[in-house]
Amino acid sequence: MAFAVLVYRDAARLNDLEDRAGNAVADLPGRSRVVLHLETRATRITWGAHALDRACIGHCFSYANYEPATRQFRLRASGDGPAVLAKFSDVSSVEHSGDYVVRARDLPLWLVYKSVTGRVGAVQLNQGDVVADVAGGRVAPRVPDSGALSLGAQSGSETTT
Repeated sequence: MAFAVLVYRDAARLNDLEDRAGNAVADLPGRSRVVLHLETRATRITWGAHALDRACIGHCFSYANYEPATRQFRLRASGDGPAVLAKFSDVSSVEHSGDYVVRARDLPLWLVYKSVTGRVGAVQLNQGDVVADVAGGRVAPRVPDSGALSLGAQSGSETTT
């Protein structure tokens, strides 16, 4: 009985995270590239790693989806493209370590993050940003230099739920 209760609780938490990720990307421009980085403790499994996948169906691209980069699924990345990262090392740098440095070819790129207070938001990244630094609040997101579309109240660069 205790096992079932714990599984139910964990599933409810994951569903809540997926719902909040969906709300965070709902106002982003269609076909946007979006990455997710969660500040979590080190475990064998990245908790919530697929929270962005459901939110992006039919709306945006889960840019750091590991499946195409591994080349072990039907959808395979054969090189750099507009929808996904092609190298698994880049995907791992976004999802696990967070040390991925945004490049010009990634832009425009949005980051969905969960703050330490539990708030889930989306912020537009800029060239040179390090994913974990922005996700963890160690670096404030910058307003894009170009006329890129931005959302929210913080200098027009963030949307939260």
